[in-house]
Amino acid sequence: MASKSKRKGSAFENDISKMLNTTFDTEQFARTPGSGAWMGRSNSAKKSGVAQEAQDTLRGDLITPKEFPYIIECKNYEDSPAYHKIIQGPDAKLDGWLKEVEFDADEAGLEPMLWFKTTRKGSFVAVKSKVVADVDFEYVLKYRDYTIVSLDTFKTHSTSYWNQNK
Repeated sequence: MASKSKRKGSAFENDISKMLNTTFDTEQFARTPGSGAWMGRSNSAKKSGVAQEAQDTLRGDLITPKEFPYIIECKNYEDSPAYHKIIQGPDAKLDGWLKEVEFDADEAGLEPMLWFKTTRKGSFVAVKSKVVADVDFEYVLKYRDYTIVSLDTFKTHSTSYWNQNK
């Protein structure tokens, strides 16, 4: 039986894929089988001998539509990142997550997108600031070269952004 943290992470990945399917009126977002980014950074040795199309499909925590320009990593943690520490400086946990999704994005030639949920604090998405520079988010947190917005803010702005950048 999967650990409590694995079940929690899997449930969050399923929630994000359902939300993205609803937001973009599709059924193409899905949790990567076995997840943990089957072809991602920590499992990159598995790709030897695997067809490129399979590698592209299994990279990241979510399977995305072919034209979706992001690799998605999902994290669900009890108390991290520490928001008050982000304002004061670097957060090791958040930096590690960003490095993980950046590795996968670089391998795929796509942009990194990190979804994270902190218990009793909310769900958020981080994307490179340059990618969303023309999006008029009302409330954001800038962290390094990323813009972080709430799940609700993403849903509000994503459909028009997605349609203009297809």
